[in-house]
Amino acid sequence: MPNVTFYNLNEMYAEKTGRSEYAKSYEITDFLNNYYNYGYDFDHIIIDEAQDFDAEHLDKLYEIAKNFSGYFYVFYDENQLVHQWNSSTLKWFNESEIPKGALSKNCRNTLHIASTAYRPVEIENIDLAKDIPGEIPIMKLANSDEQVLELIAETIRGFTDQGFTKNQIAI
Repeated sequence: MPNVTFYNLNEMYAEKTGRSEYAKSYEITDFLNNYYNYGYDFDHIIIDEAQDFDAEHLDKLYEIAKNFSGYFYVFYDENQLVHQWNSSTLKWFNESEIPKGALSKNCRNTLHIASTAYRPVEIENIDLAKDIPGEIPIMKLANSDEQVLELIAETIRGFTDQGFTKNQIAI
């Protein structure tokens, strides 16, 4: 799309600072506090999947948009807020006066996938935009990194044994 730039915060941090490593939260905060030193060149800020952001970063991004008279849009899905470290973000969604768009329908998963994904966070009432047919997924739990790797290898072998190529498998 012309005149549109897609970034996640780490990509923007890396491009603007010239650093290539993954930024720590405090480095992103410092970067946002000093955005004017890095050649800010955006008219508006639109955030998707805002449940994955720190509340402090959302506040800073809002301040930046406001300082440049830009629009600031935030879209999130509270049902995907599964990281305990993001409890401040949930509080931000509930208390901030910034206009936000909360998603209320699952538009991309089958009922089987959605109910399996929501089970660990104890969400029972699932509202799908449409009923998408699909197989019942199998949830596999691991107690260590080694077990995760074993389960992934086992799953890949299962698909390749069924005739799928590795290029057809996404994890």
